[in-house]
Amino acid sequence: MADQRPEPLRLGSVAPNFKAETTAGPIDFHEFVGDKWVVFFSHPEDYTPVCTTELGAFAKLEPEFSKRGAKLIGLSANTLGSHEGWIKDIDEVTGGKVTFPIIADKERKIAYLYDMIDYQDTSIKQWSDMQAAVHVRVVGWQASELDDASCYYL
Repeated sequence: MADQRPEPLRLGSVAPNFKAETTAGPIDFHEFVGDKWVVFFSHPEDYTPVCTTELGAFAKLEPEFSKRGAKLIGLSANTLGSHEGWIKDIDEVTGGKVTFPIIADKERKIAYLYDMIDYQDTSIKQWSDMQAAVHVRVVGWQASELDDASCYYL
């Protein structure tokens, strides 16, 4: 999985770039950020009750983020196919229509890059077997600089 633990992201750190498949097609993260703020959040698994309601809340609030010049992007360690079904479930359960991209990070490479999960035994294949953290990172608009970061653990 990961050869070494990434440097922790701190205020003023440059947000690491990556290329990924998302529900909105392939992205280059720095190109996606452009000159906007980005709220980059992760969830450990599709279809879990808390993750579903949180994504529904983000979907409902997306116009407010947009008014303030911020884009949303999510990440979960599942496949695009799983994400597509989950988006339908989110709509049915919460009434929130997800239009922002959700990254398919089945191998957890981006989660490790951003230190979104504990750096543990990489042989663990299921998120449920890890001490996973749900993170929200707000990525700044100056050359993709990390401007603020916060996280909470479930």
